[in-house]
Amino acid sequence: MIDRFNSLIHPGTMTSEVSTLYRIMNAVENNIGGGEGVEGLYGSITGASMERVLRSMETLTGLHTKQQPTVLMDVGSGLCRPLIHALVTGRASSCTGVEVDSIKCVKAEAFSTQVKRRIVKKGMNFKSDWDMDIVCSGIESLGTLNPVTHVYSFWEGVPVDARLGLGRLFKESRTALSICVVQRAMRHDSPAEVMDEEYGFGPLQLLDSFRVSMSGSGRSFMAYVFIKDRTPRNLIQSMFVRPESTKRLRDEGKEEKQQEANKRKP
Repeated sequence: MIDRFNSLIHPGTMTSEVSTLYRIMNAVENNIGGGEGVEGLYGSITGASMERVLRSMETLTGLHTKQQPTVLMDVGSGLCRPLIHALVTGRASSCTGVEVDSIKCVKAEAFSTQVKRRIVKKGMNFKSDWDMDIVCSGIESLGTLNPVTHVYSFWEGVPVDARLGLGRLFKESRTALSICVVQRAMRHDSPAEVMDEEYGFGPLQLLDSFRVSMSGSGRSFMAYVFIKDRTPRNLIQSMFVRPESTKRLRDEGKEEKQQEANKRKP
């Protein structure tokens, strides 16, 4: 399946809008004294890498608001950069960040408020409402993922207990369809089996995998995009966004309207 869809995903090049957003986020991060806390690792992938992640999830797993609302969760969300990126570019209707570090949670609230204020001042238009919550908790302490539809996690360094907790919640969720995890390369022929057998996510399909880079250090990691294996095929197909399909449907719609108009002519 990876080979089938890779031609639809272009390398993560940033639009001027996204470049402006990252300049704003970098400036605000400096203003609040950085994103470090007292627990876990801190770091974020580059804007171009995050654009590649979101574009892959948009194209292959339906992370977009064109047909139905989508709710994106970031586990280990830090300053919530990926969530803000998804909201500004219209990939998500609403977002939830889950962060165990109380210091990072406080910083994330200030970060989000200041970024939003600067975006408005720049005259940038949101493609989604600014609907974002930050939950200061370990993921394993949550009762459910519902109504989350998509999950992202840079989980390099995340404890096994937290991965197991996320796996259980993802498997049990009636709404969660897809997850992208960023980590070191999996030393296994089937990353989907690793997610199921080691962390309890249940049967998954691997749709895409590619390298991403860390901001600052340039250190390389792998992003893995999965979808639940039991997701109905017609639902998966309805989530894919193909430019050629969109144009064909638009043209067919025009033809149908013209045919109807012709029928009404005396």
